[in-house]
Amino acid sequence: MSINLSKSLAAIGPDRLAARLDALSGRTVKTISLPGGNQRNVLRVTFHDGPSWILIKRDKDYREARERQVLDVLAAIQTKRVPRVLGVLGEWTIISDLGKNRLTHHIQRTAAADRWQVVENTAREILAFQDAANACPDIASLPPVLLSEDELLHIATGPERTCARYKLDLPVPVPDSLLPWIGAPTPRFIKGDCRAANIVMDDDGVLGWIDFEYAGLRHGSEDLAWLLCDETLAVPLDGRLDAVDALIREARPDDPESYLKSFCINATLHAGMRLRVIHNELRKGAWLDYGNIIKDDLVGVHPELTMRLARKAGLLADQYPETRALVDIYAAIGEMVEQARTAPG
Repeated sequence: MSINLSKSLAAIGPDRLAARLDALSGRTVKTISLPGGNQRNVLRVTFHDGPSWILIKRDKDYREARERQVLDVLAAIQTKRVPRVLGVLGEWTIISDLGKNRLTHHIQRTAAADRWQVVENTAREILAFQDAANACPDIASLPPVLLSEDELLHIATGPERTCARYKLDLPVPVPDSLLPWIGAPTPRFIKGDCRAANIVMDDDGVLGWIDFEYAGLRHGSEDLAWLLCDETLAVPLDGRLDAVDALIREARPDDPESYLKSFCINATLHAGMRLRVIHNELRKGAWLDYGNIIKDDLVGVHPELTMRLARKAGLLADQYPETRALVDIYAAIGEMVEQARTAPG
């Protein structure tokens, strides 16, 4: 048996953990590994026969409880695209394993000219998955996600924190003008944290969704924002906004104009949050290796990834007057990164 555990997980005792898994499964453990890297409490357990398991332990009890609740509700869909809760082992939740081929890795193996089609298909599948989830009998029992007045105001004032973080003295959007577009008068299901590393593909190219600790009820467009403004997604948005427009009009025909506006405003604000996260991580050290970022699912602390994200954010911000002030902010961030990357020494 091969075991590769982080220090925090090694305290469990590899032999004891394997023995408990043997007893619980009625099988024999073959390997225990860390698919999310040694910074996450996620284990992949393979056996000498039968399907593998994923064990997860969130850093907050309420997140673990939410994930179990969400997966229990989504079990009504009866699809292999969503993990099933198989049981518990102490503080760990055991779920079915949807596979190792993350969308981030698949994109890297795809020719640049073909990558947008993969992303567009994924976006379409996300909206179809939301529709299936919203048809579940108990979907309304799920908790809201970032919809309190204080939470919405915190999101709307994000540009002020972006300017402070990057030491920019530039005008920012008026928060009150953003609030109507980032709330949700009729909350619906969102996957949450819907970035490429949390989407997997099986051998037939069928998508599966993992990591539901941030799932719940909100507007719905946030999932597209997470996907398209994921700094590790190696696909630019230049020339693609018409395709996004057409996709939303097809999938959300009831009120596409409102949906599009909510998507763009949520997406550009989300991109700003990611740029703040990158800046925070960069203060801890130097730029990271691109290959390691993709392999280990790290924050995209890399000049090319940061500039591409700033470019995406600017394109989205330019779509509506409420966010147009952000265009100059994101352009300035891109220029700062470019100068830092090319500076001698």
